[in-house]
Amino acid sequence: MYKEEIKDELKKILIESLQLSQTPDEIPNENLIQNYNINSVNALEILVWVESKFEIEIADEDLSANLIDSIDVLSNYIHKLKATVV
Repeated sequence: MYKEEIKDELKKILIESLQLSQTPDEIPNENLIQNYNINSVNALEILVWVESKFEIEIADEDLSANLIDSIDVLSNYIHKLKATVV
């Protein structure tokens, strides 16, 4: 899976989990926590969806606001995990 595909999927997950009325193209790549008032419960839900969708396990030590605040950071993290599995 390419990084752009991962980004598109992440935006869809964000829309579904936060019940947004936006299209994936309208979702910014940065400052997601502030833009969508993502709290710890929302963040956990999003990350569970991400783990399920991409069939990965996010290590506890990698959990941070930085990971959930940026589509770019999260997609790079997923891409790196998927690359090591293949």
